[in-house]
Amino acid sequence: MTSCSSLGPLQPLQAVQWTSQMLHTAQFGLGSSYCSSWSVHPVRKTLTKSLEVLCLARNGRVLRLMGSNVSSADGHPECVLVEIIGSLLATGETERSVAVVTSQSEDGTPPSVTVPGLPERWSKHVVNWDEMATQTKSLLNSGNNVLMIPPWGRRSTVAGEQEGEERRLLSYSTASRSLLEFQEEILLHCPAPDVDAVLCVLLPASTVRSERFRLFRSDLMANWQVTHAVYIRDVFPNVHTSFEGVLLCLVPRGHADPLVRFFEVGKAEDTGAADVLADFNRLQRMKGSTTEFGYVFRGDLEAGDSLAYGLRDPKIEAKRQDLAHFGYTAPLEELFEIRRGKFHPVAHRGQLCEANALGAARVLAGRDLRLDGTITDADAEATWMLSEEPDLLRANDFLIPVISVKSDKRGFKVAKFCGTYPATWNSNVLVLRPLESVPPEVIDFAVAYLRSPAATQLHSAYNSTFHLGREIGELTVPIPDEEILAALRNLREAQNNFLEWADEAGRVIDSIFDYPSVKEARPKIIEAGRFVRWRNREAANLDDPDFVVRRAFPYPIAHRWRVMEASLSGGPPGSGYTSILDTAESVLTFLAQVVLVLARAAGIEVKAVEAIQRKLGGGSGPGMGDWAAVLQETSGKHFAVGVTQSGLANIIGMFRTADVEAARVRLSNRRNDEAHNRRVEPADLAEAIDSALTDLRILTLAAAFLVDMPLRHVTAASWDSFASVATVTYREMIGDHWVVKSETDQVSANDIETDSLYILDPDGKWHLLRPFVVVRHCPQCRTISTFHVDACINGTVRLKSIENGHTVMDQQEVPALKTVGLL
Repeated sequence: MTSCSSLGPLQPLQAVQWTSQMLHTAQFGLGSSYCSSWSVHPVRKTLTKSLEVLCLARNGRVLRLMGSNVSSADGHPECVLVEIIGSLLATGETERSVAVVTSQSEDGTPPSVTVPGLPERWSKHVVNWDEMATQTKSLLNSGNNVLMIPPWGRRSTVAGEQEGEERRLLSYSTASRSLLEFQEEILLHCPAPDVDAVLCVLLPASTVRSERFRLFRSDLMANWQVTHAVYIRDVFPNVHTSFEGVLLCLVPRGHADPLVRFFEVGKAEDTGAADVLADFNRLQRMKGSTTEFGYVFRGDLEAGDSLAYGLRDPKIEAKRQDLAHFGYTAPLEELFEIRRGKFHPVAHRGQLCEANALGAARVLAGRDLRLDGTITDADAEATWMLSEEPDLLRANDFLIPVISVKSDKRGFKVAKFCGTYPATWNSNVLVLRPLESVPPEVIDFAVAYLRSPAATQLHSAYNSTFHLGREIGELTVPIPDEEILAALRNLREAQNNFLEWADEAGRVIDSIFDYPSVKEARPKIIEAGRFVRWRNREAANLDDPDFVVRRAFPYPIAHRWRVMEASLSGGPPGSGYTSILDTAESVLTFLAQVVLVLARAAGIEVKAVEAIQRKLGGGSGPGMGDWAAVLQETSGKHFAVGVTQSGLANIIGMFRTADVEAARVRLSNRRNDEAHNRRVEPADLAEAIDSALTDLRILTLAAAFLVDMPLRHVTAASWDSFASVATVTYREMIGDHWVVKSETDQVSANDIETDSLYILDPDGKWHLLRPFVVVRHCPQCRTISTFHVDACINGTVRLKSIENGHTVMDQQEVPALKTVGLL
């Protein structure tokens, strides 16, 4: 048979003739007849509307016929399901015939669903439901692979049994299984044969993943080995499109590799049949890893385990583990007391009352909860009841519906109760009551996660429905670490401040006409709004990246930046250009010193230090290229262990960013050109300044994490042996000036040095910068400056200021420099 890929563009008449030939081949059995029952209709439909017909073929099999006026999804689910069934039933050590076993409706028993497009050459067996197990067993032992399509649903109560007894039996009492669902009882009475055989069975997806069917799966998997679980929806005629079924492939234990292949057929409107089938065939050949629509599970599958698709999906598991990067993860029940509603309008109708009755409490239901986290106002349809104190909601309780809409791609509806009126909740709502031991920021973070699409996406991967039952307490939520918590506290404080400032501005505006006269009001209004206007100007300045660097970066960078701006605004262009390159060197130098300090604390060897050591030993010293080499090394594999050190992780990420590294390279090249007398021509200086300044901003703003890593000059420290705490007095060297007020802090470390520099990582840990960076009074500019090693001359080191390049000779740091390997 000719494949469509070899035809090239078809003229309309050629397309009709070729399509007719393909149909003839498919219908009369010269090729695969998998699709014979559905191929005629789409083609006829297409030919009546358009002559542009495309016949999609794969390995000589007609898969689907599509016209330009017909949706590409036409026939997709049935085609894919039939192809997959055929592929699974063709496996096995020996070639076998295929039989299909279905049931007929009798005495109110639901019939089996139908699957369009099954090959005519497969034998069909339609029997009563209670004969399906026997018939399937006989066919398997007679040399057939079998597709079983049992009826689905719960059996009616047997005469003489009470409703309570039915519920007891359905909870898997080992004493009796007389009230199992149809598909359960049929499969449990169908033992695995001793011969090599394949049994494919179509089931509701809940049968293989719901906790309710655990004991059924345990008994089934004791005899059968699951090799495939293929999830598919929108396939079965007369079944709602949202219904999800699963094609379970079973073989007798010991007749297949201990692998389970999970596959999830995409929706018809999302993916073409050929793509899905090609992906399934690829999965069939794999012994591990994932494809676009499936994956191979190689772990141990315990009898009775849920076969939910997302439970073992590496992609879903990666997303779940990724949540731990906020800090760690924990089950929801470690943050909240989970309280279930008791009120039911029928069972508690005697407690219903009017809204104005004494002791009335509003009964909140799922429909009262909004997606924005608020609760609707009480209206005429609101329910009120007499409720006692233990059953009332408290302020700051959170409510979440028991059932969410699965098609809703947004997060869960989690509404906060503010306690403005007495209220309780009904049985279709859960209450999450924050535990007193959990900080408010952690609660807010967890609630924000629950409201996000990420929460519903992960929950739907592990659960068959969006019914929040007993397992809600085990729902994984991210817990922020101290760094994130600090950021959240700052955000909350900023939010409160902004709201307060907005209220203050509103009060000033509202008071304009409160004064007896305009003459009296005018100065009052101007005076009252002065601080509001000042705050607004300061906040607006934060949108200026240069302002942020001058105000919030560590002093060595911020001071150098201020000098550069002064040079660009008032000096000759050549001086401004050189100042940009000097600032770039200061940024790279300071970052490199931080890397050396944090890498040493993390036990990471920095190989670039060897080159610096050789230069210092030879009488010269490190330059911009050497410090850049230290920073480039952070992208190496041996720095991966430093990802757990939050400060180092920021720098590692910075120099793995293509734009930042490209900017650094261009600035280094410019610095190198200047050093080797390849200076920019005066006519090109303006353009060179713009380009270099752009690169410098890219480089410096990528290091914005330094704002959360304060640089502190310790001026005094005292250790309390009984309290095991040190009281430290320091100047925070942040911004473009070193003269700042002294502050104090308490540190649980007894080795804090006086007159030394420390940098705090985002976790709040103090790291000594000496001897990589030391603080000295500069003899040239008579100010406090920070210095790094620049050369070693006759046993004395020359230190160079990061801020302005001034130098000073020093012997005090020689032993320490030898200890850290720079000398």
